[in-house]
Amino acid sequence: MSCGLPQKAFGEHIHGNVYSGECEYGLRDIMKGICWKIFREDGLREKYIPEFGKGEEDRFKRWLFEMDISGEMINGCRMMLNIWRERIV
Repeated sequence: MSCGLPQKAFGEHIHGNVYSGECEYGLRDIMKGICWKIFREDGLREKYIPEFGKGEEDRFKRWLFEMDISGEMINGCRMMLNIWRERIV
């Protein structure tokens, strides 16, 4: 399983091989942890993923690893990149 992040994002080198999609060691676990933190905090969940309610852990878990609407990466990675972009701007 790969995280779905592009090889480079916002000037950061993430993958050594664009064709493998394999994460740097530990990056996938960090991504999952951040996504679950956002889901569990009411204010963050309402801001970034309002389509999920408090008791929807199973649905959120499935959603995290589905491909986003562009088909380029998984939803969890897309969510993290959107949050990162907002932080920089």
